[in-house]
Amino acid sequence: MVIDGTDPFAAKPDARLIKLLFRARRFNATLSDSEGIPFAVLVQWEGVSRSYFTRLVRLSYLAPDITQAILDGRHQRDLTAEKLPRALPSAACLARSADRARLRLSPMRIQRSASR
Repeated sequence: MVIDGTDPFAAKPDARLIKLLFRARRFNATLSDSEGIPFAVLVQWEGVSRSYFTRLVRLSYLAPDITQAILDGRHQRDLTAEKLPRALPSAACLARSADRARLRLSPMRIQRSASR
């Protein structure tokens, strides 16, 4: 996600994106404060699907500079409230990426590269 270098005074924040960020924080707070309440019940209270709830909770962990850019209206112009929840990789995808990175940097591969 690239942040535009536009003039902050000319930028117009997207109200739908901001509402989405606030909703993501609320979902995360609900999840954090709900000791012993099943996930399915939380999702039902919010009236959304499990998938949507999970995607929004992930949004609450956006880097502060990206969050601030959205609040200031300095985000990519093609970034919308529909695209943002889908723009973040899933936890499974992140785990696979971390595994691939570990494989690329494994001592065995480094030794083989050095001996060639």
